[in-house]
Amino acid sequence: MKNMRVLLLVCVVVLSAALSGCTGSKPKPPHLTPQQAQDKSKQGLDLAKAGKYEEAGKVLEQVAQSDQAGVADAATYVALGITRYQKKEYPGALAAYDQAIKLNPTLPEPYQGKANIYRDQKNLKEAEVWYRKAWQASPQFVDAYTELALQLSLANRMPDAIAVLNEGVTRNPGNVTLQLNLASFYSQDGQKAAAKRIYEAILKVDPSNKDAKDALAALK
Repeated sequence: MKNMRVLLLVCVVVLSAALSGCTGSKPKPPHLTPQQAQDKSKQGLDLAKAGKYEEAGKVLEQVAQSDQAGVADAATYVALGITRYQKKEYPGALAAYDQAIKLNPTLPEPYQGKANIYRDQKNLKEAEVWYRKAWQASPQFVDAYTELALQLSLANRMPDAIAVLNEGVTRNPGNVTLQLNLASFYSQDGQKAAAKRIYEAILKVDPSNKDAKDALAALK
């Protein structure tokens, strides 16, 4: 009888330990001091800039999980969003971009990051909203005009694509990349005269511009 009680007690202990392992909370991330968080943020950003997204992600996840004092800045969360996006962890990437916007709403990159996610999910309506927010945050952010115009053209919305590039050129009158893209879209849309005017205007300012030269020659 005594042995039976001992056996039952052992079983209870083992079962309790097993249940604790199943239902217990996850181990807390290591606490970082503000200085450590700053140092790791810089390390993660440097890795992301070097294209080492997997390594950057590991470092930046540590910062995000232990950032109780709010040391990490918007750029850190943008980089974290990019690393999560690279792994197709879209909900986590969106959360990181949202935090970046909260910390610094004037940065265009997190808006663009959200737009790219919706683009990948074939949600052009939502992507368009966020591309527009990107250039509203920073009118000089050329990538947003270019990418939205491309997506609109692929959706057979060439007039809308041309309108986007026209807005970009209006906001950035000296940007040759936007001018070339606009001329190309005019050409694809059959508006050869409009394309020609743009190429000629580019060459008037920069006669050595090979892209404009070649495109203009192809129109003739």
